[in-house]
Amino acid sequence: MAPQLKVIFPLTPDDDGYPPVSAESLWAEQAGEEGVCTLQNTPFFAWNVSNGDRVHVAPDEQGATYVAVISRGGHTTVRLIELDDGEGFENLLAELVRAGCGVERSNLAGLVAVDVPPGVDLDLVRGLIQPGVDEGLWDAEESCIQHP
Repeated sequence: MAPQLKVIFPLTPDDDGYPPVSAESLWAEQAGEEGVCTLQNTPFFAWNVSNGDRVHVAPDEQGATYVAVISRGGHTTVRLIELDDGEGFENLLAELVRAGCGVERSNLAGLVAVDVPPGVDLDLVRGLIQPGVDEGLWDAEESCIQHP
């Protein structure tokens, strides 16, 4: 297995203070080339990157800082935030996992990053998520769409 490192994604909060952090770190696996690695988890805040993307990084004292995407891994990133504390959100997450998605929970209550791998039907995932959005149970955003 190739060595892993943390890739730092600097973030700039908007006028409302979102995101609530100034940087996000994602695990990555180092490739054979200097300054190149493959992301190994799903971002909660960074835009336009997904699990499986090969990225160029600048090594630094914290590990490495993100520079640019080199090639796409085919995964789509969806973020969810629970708005209504109920079992419906837990049922949604279980359905997403059954559909083949990866689900990562943030330390921030109710925030979930969903990894939709290339072989999973994005329209099916959207169909699972949208009813709860319409009912005001949770909100969703697609931060990096790589499905055709």
